[in-house]
Amino acid sequence: MGALLFLRHALRVMHTQPAVWRAVPLPVAAFGLCVVGGALLWLDKPTGYVLTLVSLAAQVPSIRTSTFGYSFNVGIGLRMLLSARGVSWFPFWGSELHLTLREAAVRPALGVNLVALAFCVVVWKARPIAGSIGGKAYEA
Repeated sequence: MGALLFLRHALRVMHTQPAVWRAVPLPVAAFGLCVVGGALLWLDKPTGYVLTLVSLAAQVPSIRTSTFGYSFNVGIGLRMLLSARGVSWFPFWGSELHLTLREAAVRPALGVNLVALAFCVVVWKARPIAGSIGGKAYEA
């Protein structure tokens, strides 16, 4: 969904901002990783666990500084932000890839997506251990 929304945006602004097409590979790859990881996880493939863990780990941090900004999310989330103003909570639903090198945030903030972190723990605990299939040990 996030990749499709970005492509729709690129089609709308391509006449005034033709350089938008240079950015297309990043969101397509990021959101594609989530789709492939989720599909392989659904099929209970070992690679699905790895790709899902990578995509979830990429969704955990959120950074805003005067020179850099990063956040990535797919689906639901609850971001806990720590800034000069204190701790705040930001629930969200949807897809976003935010990456800037000129963020110009007045107040730097660091955040953690608690939903992605929780899912990371669940997938990590549920992953197949080497030498087992379906959670049961087997002999080679």
